[in-house]
Amino acid sequence: ASGAVSWADAAGGATFQATTDGALADGDAVIVKSNGEVTKVVMTQTDNFSVEYNESLSTNIQAQSVIDYPSSLNGFVAFYKLSGGQGRVRHMTLDAGISDFTFGNEQDVTTSGTMQDPQGVYDTNAQKLLLVYNNGNTIRSRTCTFSDVHTAAFGTEAEATTTTSSNTVKVCYDDNAQKSAIFYTRSNDYKCRIATISGTSVSYGTEATVSTNNISEYDFDCVYDANAQKIVTAYVDVTNNYELRCKVGTISDTSISFGTEVTVQTVSGSTSVDNPVLTYDSTNNKVVVFYRHDDKYIARVGTISGTSISFGTAEEIVSGSFERMSAGYDPDKDRHVMIYSESTGDEPTKAFMGTVSGTSISFGNALTVDDDKHAFRPSVVYHAHRKRLIHFWGNNDVSNRMEFNAIKTADQTTNMTTGNFIGFSDGAYADDATATIQTVGSIDDAQSGLTAGNKYYVQKDGSLSTTADTPSVVAGTAVSATQLIIKG
Repeated sequence: ASGAVSWADAAGGATFQATTDGALADGDAVIVKSNGEVTKVVMTQTDNFSVEYNESLSTNIQAQSVIDYPSSLNGFVAFYKLSGGQGRVRHMTLDAGISDFTFGNEQDVTTSGTMQDPQGVYDTNAQKLLLVYNNGNTIRSRTCTFSDVHTAAFGTEAEATTTTSSNTVKVCYDDNAQKSAIFYTRSNDYKCRIATISGTSVSYGTEATVSTNNISEYDFDCVYDANAQKIVTAYVDVTNNYELRCKVGTISDTSISFGTEVTVQTVSGSTSVDNPVLTYDSTNNKVVVFYRHDDKYIARVGTISGTSISFGTAEEIVSGSFERMSAGYDPDKDRHVMIYSESTGDEPTKAFMGTVSGTSISFGNALTVDDDKHAFRPSVVYHAHRKRLIHFWGNNDVSNRMEFNAIKTADQTTNMTTGNFIGFSDGAYADDATATIQTVGSIDDAQSGLTAGNKYYVQKDGSLSTTADTPSVVAGTAVSATQLIIKG
């Protein structure tokens, strides 16, 4: 290829012609190489499972969760129970170098000494956190927003139950219904109520029964499948020999209904199942269930069809004697991470990273998160702003103090720089062909899913987003769902 270049001042903006290095599709984001050839923007990903940063606070805690908070503050929120039973939140940020956490002031959610199992989600419609917890043996919730990293505002506490309920509660947000599903046990029955935020208030729909069997009050979880627009819940059925069961829920207005129950894991003899944790894989549109069975941690991949779910082959992750685990999903790198603490020897905290393919999941080698600290009740969330998993846990060896890790799953590199992006391919071209590239001032009409009036950035992989990537490269401004005025 000669790398010969020519320019034209076409109607609607300038174009640029050059020889292709690799095939181009219509609308591909394009860079120019040092030899004058053009090629599409591509990203290369290499696994790099590692703990990038750890920080601790002396606060004595007994239970905790971490919630991503995608507001203009670009942070996340720790929600925890103090040893005295009070509930508190704390806004946190992670610096761009992934080398320092900044902590806001502690804010009281409850001042009584009876709070249990703090949980929460971010309601993207209301743009508020929904904090859910057991307080005085009843399930309650309230809204929370931060005007700055030190100042939280809370809505009025609202009771979801008025009779004795389980200490444990789980909550997940349905982005399509713009509601949250709250799961809990009451009189051994497994229940769910739908919560709606209006202003700073929370209201609930009619209580639904998931199962009338005796369900372990400590062993259930829920997750939202954005592709199927369904809620999935997994739970341990004590009545049926501690088997792991699962149902798919559909929200309609302020109610939820459930499909046919599916058995995820049968048991035999003296074995049992506990500690189910669910993650949603937005790349493959799958649900992954992690759980412990017969001293082994296991994962299975679930696929929703209608109001039911089927699971692929069980994959053993690790065997031994463990404390309870948690798991999270990194949608940017398409990796699942399961974190646990061993309960023998120096009680190290370890993690495994898994990748879904079809209806299977495979795992690499263990990562030592900390080699000699007894971690209890870990919580994991993906922090979208810094594209890291945040691991929040209590250190049982040092007065139950709060510990935080920033965990990286992979490195991503791109052939795009802040200077070599030139525009979009005006048509499809084979390798070593002469291609016409639309440049600054042209209107590219080969995009999809854009929102008119929004500014878009080229991502590492050549896709477009309203959020800048690294490097930060402006693509242009959308004038329709398919058209973009190229700015560069």
